[in-house]
Amino acid sequence: MGDATDALEIEVSRPFEHVVLVVLTGEIDILSSADLASRLAVVASEPAVFVVVDLAGITFIDSSGIHALVNAVRAAERNGGSAVLAAPAPGPGRVFEITRLADVVPVERTREQALARRFIAAPPRGPEDEPL
Repeated sequence: MGDATDALEIEVSRPFEHVVLVVLTGEIDILSSADLASRLAVVASEPAVFVVVDLAGITFIDSSGIHALVNAVRAAERNGGSAVLAAPAPGPGRVFEITRLADVVPVERTREQALARRFIAAPPRGPEDEPL
């Protein structure tokens, strides 16, 4: 854990309709998890949104960070959407294995696999989403 260069950076984009990509870089610890939780809560509050949280740039995560991520996934689900954690780097990935996080929330090895879940696994949500 460390210095200002490890500060958590949060980048939010919308690569597709109803899809939000959140790219995280740096450390998720007790100091940064509150900001992360509030940013993810805003994203997850959108109705029927599909959220991908890309963790490839995360160098450290503690229990407060895991709590923020799980809460974001649950919030998206409560609002009729879903969320997937993607591409955990080796260090945080090991924490995920130890805590068995993938038993609680969806975790994919790559961002591409996570984004594909929206188009493969997501059922139609309404008449406007029905296949032709």
